[in-house]
Amino acid sequence: MYPAKVIGRVVATRKYKTVEGIKLLLIQPTDWKGNFKGDPIVAADSVGAGAGEFVFYVKAREACFQWLKGDKQ
Repeated sequence: MYPAKVIGRVVATRKYKTVEGIKLLLIQPTDWKGNFKGDPIVAADSVGAGAGEFVFYVKAREACFQWLKGDKQ
């Protein structure tokens, strides 16, 4: 898990069917003290985070398990 700060929302006029209904956020990676580092990232929101909030993000494929349907987990 990596720390980041939510700096905005992403509005898409078109999305792949697999991500329809999923809120996308623009997050700014930080160090553990809250200092910005690197470029902003678009992230799928599974917890209802809002602008200005401190969040954690994951870069592994297992991060998408939140949205799998059925018994595929």
